[in-house]
Amino acid sequence: MTFFSTAARTPGPISLRNATAILVLGLTALLVLGGCSKKAPNERVTGNGGSVLLRTSSTQITVDLTDEEKETLKQIQDHRFAGAKADAVLAAGAASLEAMEFKPVVTDTDMMRIEGQQDKILGERWRKVIRAVLKSRGLPLSAKPDHESVSALIQIKPGSGTEPPLARARFNVTTWDSNGDSRTVTILDRNFYDDFFKRMETAVAQGDATAPAPPAPR
Repeated sequence: MTFFSTAARTPGPISLRNATAILVLGLTALLVLGGCSKKAPNERVTGNGGSVLLRTSSTQITVDLTDEEKETLKQIQDHRFAGAKADAVLAAGAASLEAMEFKPVVTDTDMMRIEGQQDKILGERWRKVIRAVLKSRGLPLSAKPDHESVSALIQIKPGSGTEPPLARARFNVTTWDSNGDSRTVTILDRNFYDDFFKRMETAVAQGDATAPAPPAPR
C-alpha cells in the first residue's frame, strides 16, 4: 500500500513567469486600493502629487466650507465699530495684523480691504495644536506638520445712516507636512475672531491705529 508523504516540502525557485504574475497582482491591488480611496466631497485637490504608484510632487488640498460651516463663519466674521470712521477702521485692521506679526500687510484704500500673511515653522507644541485642530475637522495629516501660513482678508464696509462701519474678516490656514503635502482650511474659532476684533477696537480707540502687542505664547 502506498501512502502520501507528510514530510515538509521545500518550495522550489519562483519562475520568471510566476514572479511577473505576482508583481502584476501586487500592482493591480495598489491601483484598486488607490481608486477606492475617496476624498471628502468638500475637498478640492489644487495640486496633484501623482498616483499611489508614482509620486511626482506634493499634493495640495483645499477644504471648502460645508453649508453648516458657512453659517458658523457668518456668525463670527463681522463686527461693527460704533462711532468710528471707515478710514480709521481700515487703518486699525492693518495695524492689528502687523501687531500679530503678519507680513506683508497690504492695504487697498480704494477697495477698503486688507490682506496679510503670517508664516511660521512649527515646533513640537504647535504641531500638536495643529494636529488636534485638523483631527477635530476630520482632516488628519499623513505626516508630521512642518510649517504653516495664515492668510487674512479684511474688508471694510463704510457706515450708512445710523449703521456704523462694518469689518468682515476671514482667516485661512495652510499647513504643510513633512512630505510637502498641504491642506488649507478656514479658521472657525469664535475666540480667534473675537480677539482680533477686540484688538481692532483698541486700535480705533487709540486714534492712531496702533494695535497692542500680541500676547506672549504660553
